[in-house]
Amino acid sequence: MNFINVCDIFLDCDWDSIIYLGKPDGPTCHTGAETCYYTSVDEVMEVINDPQVDGNKLALTTLYLLESTISE
Repeated sequence: MNFINVCDIFLDCDWDSIIYLGKPDGPTCHTGAETCYYTSVDEVMEVINDPQVDGNKLALTTLYLLESTISE
């Protein structure tokens, strides 16, 4: 089960954004990883800027990159 105990809640200065501060009970990602944030923006930008990647297939290429990262 993925569960996070909320410890505090913060609002920004004009109250239109919320940040929750929490402590997880076990992994927080549905994949079982400790966190969902393990793909570097640099990795994604390499794929986007690759001249060999067909723009029409970019979403599939990015999805493939994400799936291969998850499987690692």
